[in-house]
Amino acid sequence: MVQSLPEFAISLGGNANVPIEACAYFSSKEDKDLFQKQLRQHQQQQQHHSTTMSTHHHGSDGDDSTTNDSSTTVTVQPYAFTFQAHPEYISPTGFNINYINTVQAMEDRGYITQQVSKEACEDARVNFWKVQEDSLDAMIAVATALGWF
Repeated sequence: MVQSLPEFAISLGGNANVPIEACAYFSSKEDKDLFQKQLRQHQQQQQHHSTTMSTHHHGSDGDDSTTNDSSTTVTVQPYAFTFQAHPEYISPTGFNINYINTVQAMEDRGYITQQVSKEACEDARVNFWKVQEDSLDAMIAVATALGWF
């Protein structure tokens, strides 16, 4: 589990059990700081636009103008992302092929005991849908934070 990040990376989400589920890396601390500043400005602009639209919808002074300040556009982008999840274990059959084969290979090579193997596979079976949902939520949060949708 990721416990900390270098100064040129930011956490993009997490929870109490896994505090850093996804993160973005930048070429420098300065780029990271600039990205965070621009993202805050963009979010403030979005909030202002929503408030303005709501006020206009409910009756305002008639000013239709909207500000499209290019300085709030996020121009610095991360060069890499990491996710504290393993979507590579998933196939069209869920976890039944890739994950199970990986656990079995670990057992066969003596890296884990048969009991640990059995428990890991049972845990995957019982918690599969929750893990899948959490993984998707983390990826959506990253894409949303970056303005991809």
